Formats: sequence, structure tokens, C-alpha cells
Amino acid sequence: MKGKRYPLIKGAIGKLIVIFAIGMLGSCCTLLTEDDCGRCVPPGEGGALSGMYEFVLPAKLYPARDTYHIGDTIWFESVFTDSIYERTTGRRFKIRDATLYTNSRIERLNVDKKSKTKDGYLDFEVLVPEEYRFVGTIFEEYSVYEEGDTVLNVEYGGIYNYEDGVYSLKFQLVPRDTGRYFFVFGAIVSIFDRHPTLSRNVIEFEGKCPRAGVAFFTHVNEGDDNNIYLLQYSPIEFYNYDLYTFRPERFYDNGGYCFVVVE
Repeated sequence: MKGKRYPLIKGAIGKLIVIFAIGMLGSCCTLLTEDDCGRCVPPGEGGALSGMYEFVLPAKLYPARDTYHIGDTIWFESVFTDSIYERTTGRRFKIRDATLYTNSRIERLNVDKKSKTKDGYLDFEVLVPEEYRFVGTIFEEYSVYEEGDTVLNVEYGGIYNYEDGVYSLKFQLVPRDTGRYFFVFGAIVSIFDRHPTLSRNVIEFEGKCPRAGVAFFTHVNEGDDNNIYLLQYSPIEFYNYDLYTFRPERFYDNGGYCFVVVE
């Protein structure tokens, strides 16, 4: 079902439709083979995607804890220089003034009626400084709980700022309801909508193999466990088994962070 979308904030960015997939926040690209470009990007070595550049972007969510109260402020910041680490080669490449789109979701992990009808982001006030572009789009899709039912969901997205060799995006989340939540955030190369110019965004940098694909992964609070244990409370098998038990690296590659909100 292709659902209707209703911009939460008016403007050009508010009208962009971002397709989110927790399995991979990246780009649809031509894969590199050894015949194409030798071994400038080792196929399948050290990364999740065979023969692609896999850039890792740092981010911070703080104060870092597993429990917040209604009305608390949760800060999110992703700030880094344009010399970005690429994990399949172990090198840093300078990517100047690229258009890096962002995408974020908050999923409710509770097993209750509210979780079946209310998207996680609707439980939060999102505060964005004027200098940043990060807006929400509300849309209708099929419920994962009840066959045939639909639910309103929310995605937030925007574009990193670039100034003096530094990329940045900052916003705050203020909880307005109680529950268990799964926050994800990622950078993506393309906006997958009907706009032909936006969908052809190309990331270029010195030393790039001309036929290599590019993907970005966001690591929040690098080295912390980000309360991944809370995924076990989700009624959805993809969260409580695939991510939590079988493929936790996907949780971390896609800016995963779990937490509880209490009164």
C-alpha cells in the first residue's frame, strides 16, 4: 500500500518522501567488482556491503541513559569534519560539501493498544535550531500488528549543514508520554521520491573508484551498548530476534538507541 503523506512542517523539505529501511540506510548503487577497479574497495572485506565504500559517521545522544522522564530534554548531535573514515579500506577520504540527507524513526517497543495505533515520534516534541533542516512527514501504512489495519507513522529527515569543512546536524527530543522506544538515525545518499534531480545525488571524492557504490552508517555514542537489551520487549520478531540476537551490528550501524520514558 502506498500511503498518503501529510507534512508536519510546510516547505520544500517537508514534502520530500523518504523510504526508510532499518536493514540498510544507504544508497542503491552499482556494486564494484575486482575486474572493474582492482582492489580499491575490497569486496566484502570488513564491511556489511560487498564492494562498496562504507563511511561511518559519528553522533552523540545525551545524557546517555536507559530511562528518561516526561519533559526531559534528550540531545542529539552529529558533528564531524569532511575527512570521513571508510571502514573497508581503513582510510579517511575528504568529502567536501556533499549533500547528505538524513532519516530518523522512533518505534514503540510496548506491547499495548497504543503501540498499535500511535507512532513513536508522535510521543515527542522535536526541537530543531533555526539553522538546521530537519522536519517530519506523517504517513499512513499497514499495521504490523493487525492484518488489514492502518496506522499513522512519522519519519523525520533533512540535510546536514556544511560549513568550514565541518558537517553538522543537531536537534532535541522532549518526551510527552511514557513507554519503551527504539530510536534510529542514518544518513542516506539519495531521497527516493519522484524528483529526478534529488534521486541522482552523487558522492564524489579524490581517489574514488568511478564504479564503486557509496553507503553511510551512523554510530551513536560509539562503544556504548545503547540499551540494546530493550529490543527483547518488542512484539516484533525482527527487533526481538533478528536485531537483538542475530544481527546486532545492524542496530549499531543504523544509529540505534533504546530507552524508557516514565512519569
